[in-house]
Amino acid sequence: MEQNFHHAFLAALNSPQRDFALLNAMLEESYAAKPALFDPHREDSVCEAINHDTIDWNSGYFALQVRSLEHNFSLERAQHLIALSQWLTEHQHDGFLAPPAAHKDNGNRNMNNNETTTFTPGQSLLAALESGSLNRLRSALVAELENNRLDAQTVRQAMKWAESRATGLFADYEENTLALGFEADKSKWDVDYYNLQSAYLMMNFSRDRFEHLMDIYQVLRDRAVSGFVHQPKAAPRPASAATASAAPRSPTPAPGAPVRQSGSTSALRVAALAGGALAALALLIFALL
Repeated sequence: MEQNFHHAFLAALNSPQRDFALLNAMLEESYAAKPALFDPHREDSVCEAINHDTIDWNSGYFALQVRSLEHNFSLERAQHLIALSQWLTEHQHDGFLAPPAAHKDNGNRNMNNNETTTFTPGQSLLAALESGSLNRLRSALVAELENNRLDAQTVRQAMKWAESRATGLFADYEENTLALGFEADKSKWDVDYYNLQSAYLMMNFSRDRFEHLMDIYQVLRDRAVSGFVHQPKAAPRPASAATASAAPRSPTPAPGAPVRQSGSTSALRVAALAGGALAALALLIFALL
C-alpha cells in the first residue's frame, strides 16, 4: 500500500490543482504520524544527488529526481521535488503549468438578500478567499460551522458570502460508494453520523451536503451534545469583578466527547476537501496512518 502512496504523491504533485504548501504540510504531518512511510535518504548510482543550485533545475533534472524517488521515497527527496516543481512552475518552464486559482465573482452570483451585504467575514475567511484556493476556502467554511462561538444564522451568512464570491465553491451533489445519501430520521443523528457526513462532504463538497451538515450540527447543539454546544463570547466584566474572582479554568471535555478544532484544520483534512488528486492522496494517507 506504501507503493500506492508514492504514486498518489506524484499524481498530486503533477495535478493542475496542486498546492505546493499544502503538499509540504501533508508530508510533514504524515512523517510525524508514521515515519515508516518514508525511506532513509540515500544518494548513489541509482538515486540522484539533490542539487540545490537552481541554475541546474530543468525538466530533465525533475525527471531524474522522480525516477530517484521511485527507488528512494525519502522525506528530503519528496520535499525537494515539491520545491523543484514550484520553481519550474513559477519560472514557466515547458510542461509546468501554474495551478488555476479560484475565480472571484465580485457578487455576480448575488443571493438576492441582505445577508451577504450585511455579513462581515472573519480574518480567516477573508484570507482563504484572497488565497485563491478553493480547498482553503472550503476548509475555512467548515471551520466556521464547527466554531461554537458562532450561531447557525452566522454560519449560513458565511456560506452565502463565500458562495457569492468564489466560482465553483460547491460541486454538484452526487452519491456514490464514497459519499452515500442522507438519513431522514433525525432520531438517528448522532456524533457518529455527523462524522460520517463530514467524511462524505470531503468527497463531494456540495451545497446540499454542507447544509445537511449544518442541520445535523444544530440538532446535536439543541440536544446539548458535548462538543456542539453554543458558547457565545461572554460580555466583558467590570474591572473590579474581574480582579475579585480568579480566572476561570477551561472545562475538561467529557470522556468520549469529540475533540473539536478551533479555527484550524489539519493539512490532510484540507486536502481531502479539495477533491481530485490531493483528496485521493489524503484519503490514502488516512488509511495508512
